[in-house]
Amino acid sequence: MQTPTGSAALGIRRLESIVFFVNDASRSHHFYTELVDFAQTGRSSLVLESATGERSAVYEAGAVGVVVTEPFRPESRSGRYLARHPDGIYALVFEVEDVAQTFAVL
Repeated sequence: MQTPTGSAALGIRRLESIVFFVNDASRSHHFYTELVDFAQTGRSSLVLESATGERSAVYEAGAVGVVVTEPFRPESRSGRYLARHPDGIYALVFEVEDVAQTFAVL
């Protein structure tokens, strides 16, 4: 019997969210809330920001979620990423049927 390939084997249900690392979160905020009609539905806490050196905001429209993260310390994860790359997608977050099965397939 052949092992199935693609999203069936991984058990992907949907794309949960997209994580963007950006140098200018205010520009992204304007884009999502004013130009493409997303709502800001969350943001990182001051405790998390202090621990990570970065700020995040969550924008949603329908079932689509976007997390925008901006560094304020260069040694943060997003700061290190943006030192080597332009603004862009850092991660895709998927909802899966069974995370243990998905890891086993991967």
